[in-house]
Amino acid sequence: MKFERTIGHIKDISERIRAEMQSIPRSINPQNVVESIEVVLKFMNSIIRIKSAIKIIEAAEKFDIPPRDKIQIQYYKEVLKEYMTSIYNSCTRVLDLLKNTFSEESFERIIFNELENDAKEIVKPYLPAEILGTKEKTN
Repeated sequence: MKFERTIGHIKDISERIRAEMQSIPRSINPQNVVESIEVVLKFMNSIIRIKSAIKIIEAAEKFDIPPRDKIQIQYYKEVLKEYMTSIYNSCTRVLDLLKNTFSEESFERIIFNELENDAKEIVKPYLPAEILGTKEKTN
């Protein structure tokens, strides 16, 4: 019974993340730096929420649970990883657009480079190296 509640919480978190993904703006004005940073931070907030949900699932996987329930939470974990991949890819595309708007030496470009590095560090344990654009192997 206690574990059914845990699965319910995981499902609720997954649904909230999916709804949050829908609220991210579909367009962005690169010249409005403050708005651009805000949009990137929304992406990163979603990524952090997904990472936290995956950690909750990993903790739940350690319980002695029936195989059917274990399969169910593994399914949610994979769905959340797909969400993370999608959001990370969108975030990096937006950051590339924003970085290309400003010169290499500009303060804005430095901000967007730092945000990109932060996003990469957040997702590093969960996404394959080819998505991150690195040579090292991740889990």
